Amino acid sequence: MADASRPATIDKMFDLAADFLDRLPGRAVRAVINKTDLVTPDLAGFDRRDLPMEQVMFCSARTGEGVMAAFAAIVGDIHRRL
Repeated sequence: MADASRPATIDKMFDLAADFLDRLPGRAVRAVINKTDLVTPDLAGFDRRDLPMEQVMFCSARTGEGVMAAFAAIVGDIHRRL
């Protein structure tokens, strides 16, 4: 989870996701960027550390936009692991 209004948190999120995948290969990872009601980040300037764009999600907890999609994707990932 990263804060769209704080770019450093986006960098850190991608670093943590990559470290997670290095340690637990094959596990599902979702990168969720919140506060998109305040700013829509341009990810072109970020090193996604090979995380596929389809695993990056955007949401706004304040407006609710994208929240259900993020939860549904995460639940789907967990369900597939069962």
